[in-house]
This record gives sequence, C-alpha cells and structure tokens, in this order.
Amino acid sequence: MTHPQLRKRNPLIAAILYLVNAGLGFLYVGKPVFAAIFALFSIFLIALTAWTGLAFHPHSFYAAVAIIFGVSIFGLVWVIACALRSKPEALKKYQRWYFYVGLFLIAVVLFQPLLANRDRIFGYDMFRFPSGSMADTLLYGDYVIANTWAYRNVDPKRGDVIVFRFPGDRTIKYLKRIIAIGGDAIEMKDGITFVNNIAIKEPYLNEKYTEKTKTNHFPPVVVPKDYYFVLGDNRDHSNDSRYWGFVPASDVLGKTEFIWFSYGKTEGIRWERLGHTVN
Repeated sequence: MTHPQLRKRNPLIAAILYLVNAGLGFLYVGKPVFAAIFALFSIFLIALTAWTGLAFHPHSFYAAVAIIFGVSIFGLVWVIACALRSKPEALKKYQRWYFYVGLFLIAVVLFQPLLANRDRIFGYDMFRFPSGSMADTLLYGDYVIANTWAYRNVDPKRGDVIVFRFPGDRTIKYLKRIIAIGGDAIEMKDGITFVNNIAIKEPYLNEKYTEKTKTNHFPPVVVPKDYYFVLGDNRDHSNDSRYWGFVPASDVLGKTEFIWFSYGKTEGIRWERLGHTVN
C-alpha cells in the first residue's frame, strides 16, 4: 500500500500563482473559498462602481482603485503567510498542476471578454489621448475615462467632449467637442464660430492654438438630423468636421468624463491634471 507524498507549500510558488491569478494562489495554499472570492473581487468592484456611476467621479474612482490595490496586496501577503505556516500534507485534487492550468485558461476565457467589452458590459472605457488636437482641455499623454452609457436616455449636447468612431476609418476612436447638433446652422468667420447666426462663447480655447484659424473662414452649413459637427479645441492642429464632415449619432460611443492619469515625456507624471473633469 502506497502512501501519498506529503508536501509543504512553497511561499515563492504561492506568490507567483497569486500574481498570475489571485484564485490560483489561494488554491495552492488550500483555501478554495477565498480563491473564488479573490478571483471575482476586482470584477465585482469594477462592475459596482461603473453601474452605479461612481466610476465617473474622481474621488470614488480613485477610492475604488485604492481598494483593489489594497486588497490585492493584502491577499498576496496572506497567501505567502499561509504557505509559510503550512505543514507537510497530501495534495488535494484541486492542487494538481493541470487543475491550475485549466482554471487559468477558464479565467482567461471568461474574464478577458469582460474587460475587452467593458464599454458594453460595464458602461465605461479608457483611452490614452495620442495627440494635441484638444489642447489645453486634453494634452498628449492624458488618460481619460469615458461613460459609454451616457447617451442611452439623453442625446449629446453642444459642448460635450465625445468619443466616436472616426468616419474615415471606423476602427479608430476619436475624441472631439460637439459644436453643433442636427438642425443647427454653423459657420466660421475670422476664426469665430457662429451657430444659428450667434457667435458662441468658447472658454476652452487657448489663443496660442488659434493663431492660424483667426483668419480662417468656414462657409455656412446646416447639420443634418441625427448628426453632429465636432471640432478640436486646438483649432490650428485638429482633424475634425471642417475636413471630413459630420459624425453620425450611431457612431457616438460615449462622453469623456475626466483625466484619471497624465504623463508627459518631459514633465513625467502631471499630478495637477489627475482627476481633472473634461468640460
């Protein structure tokens, strides 16, 4: 009669498995219930903050990030401590290597689509702004969060900074400001924008980004129904509706809410921009 081999849990292996997937680390140290809790915790908190709208307020967003980070660190320390305190014992069925591989593959199959489709499932999306076309509202290297359910019950309005599919290549997502909506007549004279023959106030413009467009003219056009006319706040360097036309309402993906991170090549982290509302 053979006896099962007794093994003590290795703290390094426990930590590595935890970092790969929190649930795997807890399985390794013989705590399957906590494996399930820690594996699902982050997804649960992301869903809760997004569905309640808390993700679109800087304070609650950073609080949720801090909670996830804190719980993750706590779990890592706990897993290592469990491994250090463990005694040699026979492996349970769920502590075989092939069980870990299987669970990891299941997690990838289940969780990756959730995060990849977060705009539809959770109602938010995140973007890194790759240009200066919205300066100073958005700078190169700003990371923003967008509410992709913002327009489920209301229509976009003038002044909103929206995320939309670029009409020239619908696989690309753009961020611009709505200047005119369906039925509006819009034109530009000497760089001044007129909507329905009224010069609009644009406090978000910086004069150093409008030097070239001060002498530009845009002939009057009427925005079709269910379309939007969008412009970049950096009028001198923005590829927008002046050049490729209107944005269909069906291509609007959401509303840009705030900057959750910002990094400049020369400045490093731009702390003053963190949590800055986009308006």
